[in-house]
Amino acid sequence: MKLSLTALLASAASSVMATRYCDPATSVCYDQMVVPSYDVAYRVAVPDVATAPFDILLQIAAPKSVGWAGVAWGGQMTLNPLTVGWANNDKTVVSSRWAP
Repeated sequence: MKLSLTALLASAASSVMATRYCDPATSVCYDQMVVPSYDVAYRVAVPDVATAPFDILLQIAAPKSVGWAGVAWGGQMTLNPLTVGWANNDKTVVSSRWAP
């Protein structure tokens, strides 16, 4: 599975690092962008032969101290689908949102 994350985080700070991450538990390989200043990794995998509409795999790895982390699928927060996640005690909450 693959996807270039350049479009997802094109407006991110120049300190963002793009790398490849393969999950040892699932053997799924993701393209990832790491924001070192927050210790957050955004990971996305798309099937090699995807034609719209298709499913994606999204992982956001962040410390609890960040509070919440998310992805704006259109490149900016307003008028685009959002996927956000945060810790709630010992569980992870994931939510789809839309910001007008």
